[in-house]
Amino acid sequence: MQRGQVVKLERGYPLVRTDEGSFVRCEHATALVKGEEVRAVIGDFVEVTVPEGHDKGIIESILPRTRAFVRKDPTERALPQVLAANFDRVFVAQPLSDVNVRRLERELVLAYETGAAVTVVLTKADLAESDADIICLQEAWLSSNKSKYMSERRLQRILKAYPYYSSAYAVKDHGSRLIVLSKYPILSTRPIDLHSDFNGGAVFTILVGEKKLVLYNLHLESFGFTKEEQAHYFQLAQEVNPKGFTQALGVRFSPAFKRRAKQVEQIYQDVNYQESPYVLICGDFNDTPISYTHHRLSTGLHDAIATTGRGTNYSYYFKSLIGVRIDHMLYSDQIEARAAYVDRTAEISDHKPIICYFKLK
Repeated sequence: MQRGQVVKLERGYPLVRTDEGSFVRCEHATALVKGEEVRAVIGDFVEVTVPEGHDKGIIESILPRTRAFVRKDPTERALPQVLAANFDRVFVAQPLSDVNVRRLERELVLAYETGAAVTVVLTKADLAESDADIICLQEAWLSSNKSKYMSERRLQRILKAYPYYSSAYAVKDHGSRLIVLSKYPILSTRPIDLHSDFNGGAVFTILVGEKKLVLYNLHLESFGFTKEEQAHYFQLAQEVNPKGFTQALGVRFSPAFKRRAKQVEQIYQDVNYQESPYVLICGDFNDTPISYTHHRLSTGLHDAIATTGRGTNYSYYFKSLIGVRIDHMLYSDQIEARAAYVDRTAEISDHKPIICYFKLK
């Protein structure tokens, strides 16, 4: 029996991250759901068994919840529907340029009923004010057009300055997306299957004048730290325990490094097949400028921050204290880069966006 937490629902099947750090796609034990509408939701702590020879684990029990986000089931108004569990704070998000006050009021009532702290977040201001010609997004979660949450249609309405829009799922046909919004025509979009549970890439061909820009939008393999792991590693670092810190990170980091190395080689080969001299690679590499990931992908290309930026330009902060640059822009010889920088004032994500001016020669 293993203990873990549900981190995602994949077509009704809970994806559980065990205490050992592995991910297991699960189904519910018959005894657990028989006669009752009991299902694990995102945030639930569960006990799981993985029978030999089975491709799915089995959730044997759902541990008591500290709090839950509950609404009436839209199909059976008398039944409560649990949407999430075991959280400390509820973020209620509304786009700054399209605030729906009545919807916000309903969402706030549901949020305060959970007993958690509530924060209202007005989003999309950073994107709308950037005035960029092309915007690349990773880990973008969109709902259906009929949903009250952020949908493709609503995103395009909010960012109406960008008439051209295209997206690709990071993993097959579900989960988060890689999105490009452009003031130039997007001729084609091709997903890149990076053989990951969460991460992926896509290639967008954009017509800039008479020149075809090949744009790679990437989200490479993540480490998938839990809050508990982050606190543990941070404590080891504070205790100046290099041996324990190195051992803990080595065990946890190694699988992600190996998967990312394979993804990098796949993308590197893909780039080499491009006929256009205008190639731009951008996104969340989950690795620093001195890593193998960056070294391999930048072969024959140039780093916009390294060539034209100033200062540290950290794009991500761990515990708001340790800064690293794990987001990058790489460009080919026939592209000229100017004044690249990380916008530290942006609050739309835990990653700070990189902004750069490019000229196609």
